[in-house]
This record gives sequence, C-alpha cells and structure tokens, in this order.
Amino acid sequence: MKSRFVTHLNRFAIAAILAGMIMLAWAWPAEAKIIYTPANVSIDPTHPYSLDVNNDGLADFTIQQTNDDIHSCKQGAGYVDLLTVTPTQGNGEVISPTGYAYAAAMNKGVQVGPQRSFISEAPMAVVKSGYFPILGKCYFLHYTLGDWVNVSKCYLGLSFQTNGETHYGWARLSVQAGYVYITATLTGYAYETIPGQSILAGQTKGAEDDATGAANSTIPDTISPSAALAIPLRVAAQARTLTVLYSFTGGADGGSPRGRLFRDASGNLYGTAEVGGDTSCNPPSGCGAVLKVDATGNESVLHSFVGSPNDGWNPLSGLIADASGNVYGTTVSGGSSNAGTVFRLDTAGNETVLYSFTSSNGHGPHAGVVRDASGNLYGTTFLGGSKCNIAGCGTVFRLSATGKETNPHIFPAAAGDGRYPSAELVLDASGNLYGTTTRGGTAGFGTVFKVDTTNKETVLYSFSGGADGGNPNAGLIQDAAGNLYGTTFSGGSSGNGTVFKVDATGKETVLHSFTGKDGAGPFAVLMRDVAGNLYGTTNSGGDHSFCSGFGCGVVFKLAKTGKATVLHSFTGTDGANPAAGLVQDAAGNLYGTTAAGGPDGFGVVFKLSP
Repeated sequence: MKSRFVTHLNRFAIAAILAGMIMLAWAWPAEAKIIYTPANVSIDPTHPYSLDVNNDGLADFTIQQTNDDIHSCKQGAGYVDLLTVTPTQGNGEVISPTGYAYAAAMNKGVQVGPQRSFISEAPMAVVKSGYFPILGKCYFLHYTLGDWVNVSKCYLGLSFQTNGETHYGWARLSVQAGYVYITATLTGYAYETIPGQSILAGQTKGAEDDATGAANSTIPDTISPSAALAIPLRVAAQARTLTVLYSFTGGADGGSPRGRLFRDASGNLYGTAEVGGDTSCNPPSGCGAVLKVDATGNESVLHSFVGSPNDGWNPLSGLIADASGNVYGTTVSGGSSNAGTVFRLDTAGNETVLYSFTSSNGHGPHAGVVRDASGNLYGTTFLGGSKCNIAGCGTVFRLSATGKETNPHIFPAAAGDGRYPSAELVLDASGNLYGTTTRGGTAGFGTVFKVDTTNKETVLYSFSGGADGGNPNAGLIQDAAGNLYGTTFSGGSSGNGTVFKVDATGKETVLHSFTGKDGAGPFAVLMRDVAGNLYGTTNSGGDHSFCSGFGCGVVFKLAKTGKATVLHSFTGTDGANPAAGLVQDAAGNLYGTTAAGGPDGFGVVFKLSP
C-alpha cells in the first residue's frame, strides 16, 4: 500500500509539475531570440549596401549615398550629397521622429517596436555646399541636414515583413558629413525573430551590444540604469575658468570662426571668420573677414572679403605671420575662378590675392598655409586636380613668394593613396611635408602622408575606420624625434574619434579613444607643450545636456602618461562646436574659438585659465 501511495503521489507531483509548466508557458511570452550580424562596410556612391536584416538572401533595405555636381552658377560648382535608406521589398519601414520625414538616429537602448513612428524611404543626412542660384542670384551655401550628420555608432530602427509577419530590428552606423561629402560605415545589425516583438537598439542575443551609442537620439532613451552604470568612466574632470573674450554677431564683425588663432607678443589674437564682414557680398551672410581681438576683448575687422573675381570669400583657415607682421591665409571660395585663393594682408590692412585656384590645379582650400625660410607657401586643397572624379580629389600645392604655383601633388597618385585633404601641413627641417587626407587609403578611411622635396608622396599610414581611427580632418604636429600626432574624427573603441601617434616607420599608436562623455568628433589640430602633454578640442560630446543631446564639444588635455582630462565642456551659451586648435601663452592660458554658440549663435573667442 505504501508503495502504491508513493507511486500515486509521485504521479500526482509529476502531473502538477507538468501542469505548472504548461501554465507558465501560457502565462509568459516566448523568450526573445535575437540574431545579430557584425559588419564593417563602407558606403559611398559606388558602393551602396543591400541590407538583408534576417539573412534570408533577400535584401530588405538599401542604404546608399548619392551626389550631384552643379556647374551653372558663376562658373563655380555646387555639390549635393545625400545618404538615404530605402526598403527594397515594399513593406519595410524606418523609425522617424514623430512628425518628421527623415530617419531617426537613435541611442543604444531605445526601444524599436510598434509604438514608434515609421516612414518608408527616408533621408539620413544631406550636405549642400557650393554655388547655387537663388532668385536669379548666385550664392555660396553650405549646410547639413538630417539626424545622421556626424554621429558615431547610432542606430536605425527597422520594421520589415517575412511571410506576412512584421519583425523589428536595428542597424548600427557611423556617419561623417564633411564640407562636401558624406562617409558612412555600417558596423552591425540585428533583428528579433519573434513576430511583433520589440527589440532594443544595440541588443544582441538578449543582451545589449558592447558598443556605446552616441547621445544623438531624437527618440527618448530607455537604456536601463544597470547598463548605464556599466559604461566605464575613463576621463578625469578638471574644471578651468573659461572667459568669453568676444561673441560674434554674424554681421559686420564676422561669424563662425573655424581656423586656429595666432597670438602676437602683445597678446593680440588674429584669425578669420567664415561669414559676416561685408554683408553686401553674398547677402545676407557676408563673405567672411580677417579679425583681431586684443587682450581686453575688443574686436576689430582687418579685412572684409568681397568675393569673386578680385577677392576670396569664406575663409575656413587660420593665419600665419612673417617677421614683418604680414599675415597669410586661404579662402575656400572666390578668386578669378571661384575655386578659392591664397591671400596676404599687410600691417596696414591692405590685402593681396597671391593666387587664385582654377580647379585643375586645386579647388577649395580648407586649411591655412605653412611658410619656409625663403617665403614659399605650402598647403592643401580639398578638391581639384584631374585624377579623380569631375570635382577632383585634392592637391598639395606650392607657391613661391611671388605667388607662382609649381608642381602640385594631385591625389590620388596611385591605388591606396589618400583623397580629400582638409588640413594644414607640417614642414620639417629637410623640406618634407606631412599631412592627412580625410578619405582614401587602403580602407577608404583616410591616410597620413609625406611629400618629399622631389614631390614624391609616401602613404605612411592608412586608417581602417575601426579601433585605429578613421577620417582625420585635422593636421599633424611633429616632435623632435619625428613622431607625428593627430586626431581622427571617427573610429576608436567607441567610434567617437581618437588621438593618435605615427612614428617615423609608419607605426600607428592610438593614444586615446573618445567615449562621447569626454568629447566626440575632433576636427582640430593638436597643441603640444614642452612637457609633451597634448591639448585639443572636439566638435561635439562632453555634457550631453546641451546642444540637443549631442554635447557642444570640449577642450581636453591628454597627459604624456595617457590620462585624458576634460578641461571645459561647452554649454552653448559660452560657445559650441569648436573646429579649431588652441594656442597657449607663457602663463598656461589657452585661447581658441568656437564655430557656433554665444548669444547670437555665431561663435566666440575664449580664454581658458589654469
């Protein structure tokens, strides 16, 4: 009897357990099963990407970049670059901010599901730059649009159908919208296999991806507190006192300074403003100006550009000075062919256009010049030359003291060469030139190069766009041992850019990877003090409470030991989006500019005290 009782009891227990299991199965939804696919794909006009989210052999979306060249306005040129995502099966959609017809760039941890607003074909980023007819007149325009302008590792929210059932997923991309062209890289995608079930952006196999998304989302962030605590804080905070010396209005005083300042022995600062000045040129924006800010913060305009055909317009570069006090710089536009100029301004404010580019030998210098002991000037143009597309892929130019150009180096010289240089050069004691290109190289993410005195070019390093960095916009500095130091706009461990060193043998070392919290997207050349510490700025990142969640940029210090310190995080009211490097005085004060922010939104000149 006891044996039968135990047997019945065991049978009852087993039945109860089975019933409980059935009830649990009924009460709880099926466990999420997420399929994640890593990727590292560059997207450009010749390489659109067919995104097969569920890897069934049928493309669900096409991500592509298209551009158009326009040559109908004052014999100049305009460029429109567009990055779009389009469903290919007719039933796919992309998350957009409610009420807007463009693709949202979402943070890691944001929910992708039926509660979101979706649209079909969606622009991601747009760049428009150059000369365009408006109401019968020719204007220089440069602007960027879209949620995906200059972001690192943000997420597209996707909806697609398989066998009549809706699935949700994400794709992770980094996008750089430069002055003319857009660079995009797909670094992974995933989807939820259970129809109708939501997925978190960055979620892989039920756990969040290890990539930290940029704080750029127009969709509210739903990242969990535990995940937020898991993000390492690798940067020290060391607040300094920031003083705004001058705020630009965008009018006659200029606006949007993007070039590095130089400082004279009396403490006066000299630089350029991209817009403003004489607003009868390219109204209402103006064609830019050369400016001076004294030690007390008083600003004066030394020259207002008036545009083609006799003058330049829209300077993006900083200035250099010779022993007589003459200053030299470039304009991205203007001159006899609307392809940019090299200019000199004497101590009385008289300007001389030393050279006007003609596109075939260079077009659109973004950076300033370097000068040798004989008075020869060296620099780069972002476009021009004849070895690439219709616009050209850029040059390294040489000008004599009298303004005669000789033997430019035209990119690309060979397979694997760089394209689109946007930074100033370094000139060593032997006459060799060193610089960077924003694109090209073996992987398409830019290069570090050397051009010797015979005009022979050597690619010292090609960036992969991964942990080593990608898309260097800034120029280089060189130490006594011949090591080169610079920044990349993208790449690094978090996709937010890097500080790097390339030694004389071409070996690259990443000195720091930006996390977003300590800055993101550095555009500017570094400064190195006598102790070997590096100082610079980032165009975004820092305190993400400001600048629509992007962060307004930072001033940083990278000690010789490798320790990164945020010296100041901009808030918008004290400046935003610095695009230029720093100068330092004997007391350790740092001086610089921001391209935006301030009371009128046209940037500031600032001083950062120890």
